Amino acid sequence: MAANIISLDRARQERAATVSHAVWVDDFAIKVACAGDPMFWVRVKRPVGRVVHVTDFQRGAQSRATLADGLIAALLTAGTAMPVRLRFSDIVPMGSSAPQSGSRLTEAIEDVRVAADAVARRGGTSVRSLDIGPRGDKVDAEAVFAGH
Repeated sequence: MAANIISLDRARQERAATVSHAVWVDDFAIKVACAGDPMFWVRVKRPVGRVVHVTDFQRGAQSRATLADGLIAALLTAGTAMPVRLRFSDIVPMGSSAPQSGSRLTEAIEDVRVAADAVARRGGTSVRSLDIGPRGDKVDAEAVFAGH
């Protein structure tokens, strides 16, 4: 029985070749969109320092890895090698249902966790803590990286 083995790096490169991120920079933010998916959106508030404030983080129909790649694209555009922490505002979009409702919140937390892990791996470190908490009627998240 023959097996097909591919490296994770190769798989990531092949996936990246099929996903097109567009990056915009203005005075207030770095924005990343995904061609063909109007619901995919990453927005990082400027100026970007050691603490990065992510104000929009929605994967639309894309994978969590693609969303993480979008965040990394924003960080690279900002020239931020490795932030001390990532602050995510309002991780569950407001709509007709409460942000604490089951699966939407669970999905959003997992999106943040996967992205924080990807940023940490890229920076050669790990996530020291991931805190999720309410802010008024919204839910925020904060990832702090080891060594900081």
